[in-house]
Amino acid sequence: GSCCSGRLCVNGKANTTCGAAGACVNCTNNANGTQCITDQGIQYFCGCNQATDCLSAVPNLNKGGYACDTTAHECTSACGGIAGVTSCNGGCCSGQNGQCAAGDSNSACGISGGYCKNCASSCNPGPVCDNNSGSCGCSSANLFDQSGTPVGDCLTGQGCGANNADRFGCNLNQGACCVLGVAGFNSDHGSAASCCTGQSVNGQCTCYLGGQPAGSPPNAANCCSLYLDGQGNCACLPPGSGCSFGGADEPRACCSGKCMKGVCQ
Repeated sequence: GSCCSGRLCVNGKANTTCGAAGACVNCTNNANGTQCITDQGIQYFCGCNQATDCLSAVPNLNKGGYACDTTAHECTSACGGIAGVTSCNGGCCSGQNGQCAAGDSNSACGISGGYCKNCASSCNPGPVCDNNSGSCGCSSANLFDQSGTPVGDCLTGQGCGANNADRFGCNLNQGACCVLGVAGFNSDHGSAASCCTGQSVNGQCTCYLGGQPAGSPPNAANCCSLYLDGQGNCACLPPGSGCSFGGADEPRACCSGKCMKGVCQ
């Protein structure tokens, strides 16, 4: 036999009993690789032939996977256009001559092992990383909390207002940022598909009045008030509430239908 497993001599070519001399090594969960490499000379060692022979990413522990250096037959955290080095096993690669990352952050998103996407900088289709799919998007139905603090993924995301895109709402069915139908932000940019409601009139995205259904699923981004009433309908704003969005008064947000100098009457 080639190596010693317990009190037995074995051939040393199995992944759990690897070695050409001395005590066998168990390659399972070995950072150098989970395969026993036996065709690279007289020494047998734990290593890899492909990315899946390396440890995979563990996003919930913020651990990136490993790539396989197919020349050295050894797993490595280095990735990105390096000769002989595969993509990462899960997660994503930070860039050219980069490092394997967990792939669950908004600035480094991905699960395929390829290059990471920076959701936060582009807001396209959204600024938040979906850890399950490794894609960028959004998922928040509310734009503000009860105190009026912005909480919407797209409303708080970097780049969502860049170049007058004004994609501050989230289309929940598409998981993508969309244009609100309120005055000051409602240009459909040539297509109703960019609107949160999916509807526009004369190039302006529409919105739903207080008491009207807020969509399926209910979404504050569809409402003229930008608030839900808690029953799946759009809310309207009482007198004294702010009703100016993007520097433009929006009377449709108010229960009275009147907005003067940014305040519901």
